[in-house]
Amino acid sequence: MKTAELLKEYIWIVQTIKRYGKISFDELNDRWLDTTLSDGAAMPRTTFNRHRESIEELFGLRIECDSHDGYKYYISNQNELSDRSIANWIYNTMSVSVELMDNHSIKDRILLENVPSGNDFLHQIVEAMKNNNIISVKYQRYNTFKPKDFRMAPYCVKLWHQRWYVLCKLDNGNMGIFSLDRMRELSVTTDKFEIDSDFDAEAYFRDCYGIAANVFIDTERIVVRAFEEEAFYIRDLPMHHTQRVVAQTEEYTDYEIQMRPTIDFSEFLVSRYYRVKVLEPQWLANEVYNMHLRTLEMYDADEEEEQEEEN
Repeated sequence: MKTAELLKEYIWIVQTIKRYGKISFDELNDRWLDTTLSDGAAMPRTTFNRHRESIEELFGLRIECDSHDGYKYYISNQNELSDRSIANWIYNTMSVSVELMDNHSIKDRILLENVPSGNDFLHQIVEAMKNNNIISVKYQRYNTFKPKDFRMAPYCVKLWHQRWYVLCKLDNGNMGIFSLDRMRELSVTTDKFEIDSDFDAEAYFRDCYGIAANVFIDTERIVVRAFEEEAFYIRDLPMHHTQRVVAQTEEYTDYEIQMRPTIDFSEFLVSRYYRVKVLEPQWLANEVYNMHLRTLEMYDADEEEEQEEEN
């Protein structure tokens, strides 16, 4: 059987068990026969069991049988399908890939976003993480003329706004975040490192908006007012996992979040233009106001130059 066909079957099994919570093999087969995948033939139990093993190997999802509840199958580690888990990301990516392969005839009408050069070094970094190897990197920051050498212990990788980032511990003991698309060279050394026993990648970024995990900025209560349609956008794509509604009218919705208000969050607020307003804290409202003001001053300066040239 072709790989694409196998993937379709794996994804169908996961989707079906996820939808019903628990389902017997006979019930699963009844639904299988209703699909075009079955071609009118029941799925043998041996095939189903092989698929279960492949699903665990591929997606990290365990499908187990509850003998105390009518021998029904269920996903025992359902938490792995949470929004930010790697299993969920792989599963969703595979689902989309299968959908694209199935619709190759209209590929020119399916537009995707590019991740710039991130995959060039991702495999090496993941291998170094797995084996606890130090990596040596030539890294060129923006606004610099030549790259700088770094030795770093890779702790975790994170995808954010179409870019891969790696969180590392440097030789001086400080943590740093590096974008893979600004790496010019990378080599995996034979030198080993020990990851801090209390390190938790999810917890490290939990209070952040994106990848700027500045531990010197305290977590604060932030209230943002979103006007008209922006309220629905923020509802459907939350700014932070702590987001909740604290007030609502026909004109606006007030959202409260608890996080470190780092510069990348301020930049996000500015990008929403007049559709959002910071209510609390006041210093953050002032910062966003001043960022808007600097933009206006830039345009005012351009207008003054044009008037001078005309005169």
